[in-house]
Amino acid sequence: MYDYTAPQQDSLTVIDVGDLAKRAIAYVILNRTRTGSAPDRGKTVHAVCTRQDQFACWSKDSPYLSILGNLWFNNRVFNECVIQFITALSSPNNDITSG
Repeated sequence: MYDYTAPQQDSLTVIDVGDLAKRAIAYVILNRTRTGSAPDRGKTVHAVCTRQDQFACWSKDSPYLSILGNLWFNNRVFNECVIQFITALSSPNNDITSG
């Protein structure tokens, strides 16, 4: 079972795009933790998301970086991302990115 903790959730939340794109991003991140290249394989979702130059929202210059720690279940985008992440976790054989 995957370690689905608050830092993992926060890592996915800041990517505010449509549901299908959110699910695709979730699969990309999960694939990197499972079978990705050496820098990502075996890492946590948080480690994959915050690796330098992977996702713009986590870059040092991002305007979103200052709000990352304040996102939680009362945030609509956060909830949408959590739903897509759970969908990706529970449906590994339906990977819309083809792995």
